[in-house]
Amino acid sequence: MVWINRWKGFILGILGIAVIAACFFGLLYLEHIILELYITPPDGFDLPQWLGDYDTVEIQWVNLGSATLALIWVIATSFIDSGLAGDRRLGWLLLYLLAFVFAAYAAFFLLPESKAGGTLALFFALVNGVVWFWLMTAFTSPQTHKFAPVMSSYFRRGW
Repeated sequence: MVWINRWKGFILGILGIAVIAACFFGLLYLEHIILELYITPPDGFDLPQWLGDYDTVEIQWVNLGSATLALIWVIATSFIDSGLAGDRRLGWLLLYLLAFVFAAYAAFFLLPESKAGGTLALFFALVNGVVWFWLMTAFTSPQTHKFAPVMSSYFRRGW
């Protein structure tokens, strides 16, 4: 029975990560609307080309990086750790820090250059990396670790 509950939690975690990752594309569309107003691409680039490069960085590094780290968290907490020794908040914090490192690397080294508005794109990349990881883990952590993500205890008390 324990293995059935673990598999059920794992499958629900994967589905939750997929749904939250899909929501990322809606946010990416809103970011496009905002960035179109503020970004001035460098000479030789037009705005659609710049936004395409931005999308590539955001999807490949920020979204997939956060989703991969959240998947590692769900696998580790569903099958490897029973939750008897604590909620493993330190492990979660290390993965959160790694999500920030992925986002920072993407923001500072991979985002396309711009004449103006680059700071806003950098802000979006940094915030997206940590917010998406937090959302994916806060809503999909198994019952034994549902309070490990910081501040998840405020909304996961009843379920």
